[in-house]
Amino acid sequence: KEYFLIHDLGKRAGEVYNEIDFGPESKYKLYVKLSGYDVLLYILIPVLGWFMYFILRSELSKSREDTNKLVAKLETFKHLLENPELEKML
Repeated sequence: KEYFLIHDLGKRAGEVYNEIDFGPESKYKLYVKLSGYDVLLYILIPVLGWFMYFILRSELSKSREDTNKLVAKLETFKHLLENPELEKML
């Protein structure tokens, strides 16, 4: 962050920089613990197992979407920094 505070960013690069949000780590932490006993329990009681499967699938899907958005913003930011002439086109 300090590097970009010192260097002048174009208007669009500044907007993209402000949009970049890594979010709190707790947002991506899985609150479902999977110890050996838990896995055995989920296998033996299929209803619990399917319930936990859908919860984990939902959480991982949200995390994947956020990661893809972040990567797209970082690539855009990198492209704008490498090609400052694009600022004049926008």
